[in-house]
This record gives sequence, C-alpha cells and structure tokens, in this order.
Amino acid sequence: WSSKKQPTIALSSTEAEYMALSSTVQEALWLQKLISEFDPNFKNNSIKIYCDNMGAIAIGKNPIISNKSKHIDLRYHFIKEHIEKGDVVVEYLPSALMPADMLTKPLLKSNHDRCVAAFGLKT
Repeated sequence: WSSKKQPTIALSSTEAEYMALSSTVQEALWLQKLISEFDPNFKNNSIKIYCDNMGAIAIGKNPIISNKSKHIDLRYHFIKEHIEKGDVVVEYLPSALMPADMLTKPLLKSNHDRCVAAFGLKT
C-alpha cells in the first residue's frame, strides 16, 4: 500500500474516500483470487474492509446511485455490487484506530506502537 494521487478529482473528502475504497476493494478481490489460485482449499469468505468515512460507506452500501453521487465516475461504483453480493463487508473504524495509517502517515511514537500491535508485529 502507498499514498498516491487520485486519477480523478474528488469534490469532497467523502468522494475521495469512496474512490480510495473502490481501489482497496479491487486490490482485496485480486489478492483473494491470487491466494485461491495457489491454495485450492482456500475459503473465499467475505473480505472485511475498514473505512473511517461514514459518507463513503453509505454511498457504497446504497444500491441506487443518488443525485449526490451520480457525478462520480461509474468505474468507482462497481463496489456496490460486491457489497450487495457479500463479497466485501465495509465497516466503520474511527481514524484514531486505523492501523493502515502506519503505512501512509507520519505518526507519533504512541500511535506507531498501537499500529504495530494492531498488525501483530513487535517493536
């Protein structure tokens, strides 16, 4: 994972998070497929993804493209289908508890230690 520029301009932080969520779902589904290719006994359970933006989660869970999200490029809306089918479960996790921050942001030592513990690593 890494921080990178979005290919499309977002009009709000919710849209930016939704676009990032879409990218995350793509990567997670690809990894699940790759693992199942190597291990025929691998169970394709629902992939749990954490997001710290309630608005992005609401857009993803709403099967209808509303007036507020209709201008978002259609390629990002594929996650709605995967959420509806149960391939992906998106859950809210407050920013303060997000372990992925360790991979993308500079952190204070206390926050870094918490993220290291969340990943099951040792300091």
